[in-house]
Amino acid sequence: MLGDCSGLRSMVSRLAFVTDKMRLPNDGTENPQHPDLGKGRHIVVAAQPKSGSTFVCNVISEILKIPVEKYSKKSVDDFNFHEKQARSVKKIDAVIHIHSKPTEAFMGWLLENEYPTIVLTRNLEGFSVSMRNHIMRGQKTVVREFMTKMNETDQTEFVKRYWYGWCFDFCVQWAKVVNNKTIPTSIMIDHNEIFSDQIKSIKKILQFLDLEFEDRDVLEAVQKVSDDPIRSNYSGSK
Repeated sequence: MLGDCSGLRSMVSRLAFVTDKMRLPNDGTENPQHPDLGKGRHIVVAAQPKSGSTFVCNVISEILKIPVEKYSKKSVDDFNFHEKQARSVKKIDAVIHIHSKPTEAFMGWLLENEYPTIVLTRNLEGFSVSMRNHIMRGQKTVVREFMTKMNETDQTEFVKRYWYGWCFDFCVQWAKVVNNKTIPTSIMIDHNEIFSDQIKSIKKILQFLDLEFEDRDVLEAVQKVSDDPIRSNYSGSK
């Protein structure tokens, strides 16, 4: 039997919401083929953890030659989100990578700026196994020490029980946003769709963004990111 999970929520949450940045070369100039690029037309990826978002963000980044900016959950929950965005370089596009439900602050920011939004989801079973692996491979923490006392089945069940409410709310709330077109330009894609056919799913995202690239460009970007364990983080999404 699993013990009481109370008091561990903030510790587990910190494992999933780590802020980091990756920048790729971009001079901010206009692209003759895609005139919207280079004008601060950010692309937002609002993702459930372990949904393949690192891979998707970096493939988009590789194709468009724009940086990835990863935002922490805290930055969405308070005014730090707006302050950080105000400090960013407006003339250079970025892929905004964030794990967040559609909070009031986040939705206000999206609607104000009219950024296209890609929502990535994953079923609870796959998420729980992947998050378990993520925790057990990560740095030594109180949560990890707690979980080492369990077998793999109980570890997965612990993660599932702990995260069920957040994942359920994430999927339901974003589904309403996308289906009701609260954000006019938004799309929802599942982890299974992404990794069952990576080329097809990336082309679907590019089509959603109203961008056209040759198949060879997409294939090259997917292969380049897939070969980089940091930019693909594929092992972390298994």
